[in-house]
Amino acid sequence: SCVFDRAYPEALPTICFRRGIHTGVRAFPFRDYAPRKGDPVQLPGWQPVPEHQTTLAEGLLEAGYQTALITDNFHLFKPSMNFARGFTQWDLVRGQVVDLYRGPHPDLERNLDRFVVDEIRGTAAMEMLLQFSANNRGRFREEDWTPAQVFLRAADWLATYRDGGKFFLCIDSFDPHEPWDPPREYVERYDPGYAGKAVIQPVYGASSYLSPAELNHVRALYAGEVTLVDRWFGYFMDKLDALGLARDTLVVVVSDHGICIGEHGLMGKLPWGMYPEVMDLVLMIRHPDGLGAGRRVSSFAYQIDAVATMLEAAGVGGEGLDGVSLLPVMAGRPGAARTHATSIFLDYVWARNDRHWFIERNDGRVRFLYDLDLDRRFETNLALTRPDLADEMHRRILADAGGEVPIYPPIPVSALGASWYRRFQMDLRRGAPQPNV
Repeated sequence: SCVFDRAYPEALPTICFRRGIHTGVRAFPFRDYAPRKGDPVQLPGWQPVPEHQTTLAEGLLEAGYQTALITDNFHLFKPSMNFARGFTQWDLVRGQVVDLYRGPHPDLERNLDRFVVDEIRGTAAMEMLLQFSANNRGRFREEDWTPAQVFLRAADWLATYRDGGKFFLCIDSFDPHEPWDPPREYVERYDPGYAGKAVIQPVYGASSYLSPAELNHVRALYAGEVTLVDRWFGYFMDKLDALGLARDTLVVVVSDHGICIGEHGLMGKLPWGMYPEVMDLVLMIRHPDGLGAGRRVSSFAYQIDAVATMLEAAGVGGEGLDGVSLLPVMAGRPGAARTHATSIFLDYVWARNDRHWFIERNDGRVRFLYDLDLDRRFETNLALTRPDLADEMHRRILADAGGEVPIYPPIPVSALGASWYRRFQMDLRRGAPQPNV
């Protein structure tokens, strides 16, 4: 594969990111946001693909490709979403997190004691854990875990349609998202013999509510989940090769975001915590002709560039794309000459260039600026001592946004007219920094 070392999401989190990866068009800076019923997640940018945009699947379908989506990402199929557009087939593996798949068992909460610390009780994280546990009762074999199911079904699809001509298969694995509950042997690799609480569903905010041993075990749970996903992705790639499809199939692997597990004193992916642990993406492209194989690329890239790359590789034109094809840089030729990257998450924006990393609340009252050459641990905030540099990064954000970034007030869930929304609403503003400007 060709590996892109400075790939970033142009918008966060899950659905905001997928608007870009399904269209090649930036969701940043969320100018068209309107809350929709059918989803307890009420965040700017968390909405369906706009009607006027053409999805990658629609473009390839029009060009004669068989198109399929195999996923366990229930967010894509919530009542107000439309991410199956352009797919002639789709397969949703049920049971992830708050997928309303199975009702809770009356004894469930008592049986979850080993996963629950006091800080989780009464929070949305507890409700998520209860629903997830109800959904996943009765797993006995590793093949019953959702990442295994996703890649098993994807491999079966390949075997069925290998003689069907050109195809576009989109595999969207929700894991390694929390809750992190891989089979026990995967966790034992990273924290053998641990006997304390296994916090598989964290509460977002400061990480200080966990003891050092608990925090270390959370990292082991995450590492085990990543290893589980890697094992079943490897199974899929082996199947691609065994079926003789690897020699003429472009494979693109991209993550949507990372997460803080104690780094910077934080737990979770938080708008003001857009540090490398959250922002650095996996972006790898395996070209069937070996283009760029073994090359590492240091120029800035977004997930939307993967869309332009796939369209060019398929010989299909794409109009109105914000992404640029990465094929030239994979071939060693000059690529997109971006001097910086920008992104947005809830009410915070982010930018980085070769030297500086910048996080800012939309109203400008909270700012973090770090020197990447001198402060790789992000310990010294330069926003107050070097306001000139902070202002320059702010101007880059405004230039990419085409003007001021919209500010949306919090949406009260009660205004949406259904009490069940409140069960799963995670407060991403909990523990937000106080103004420093």
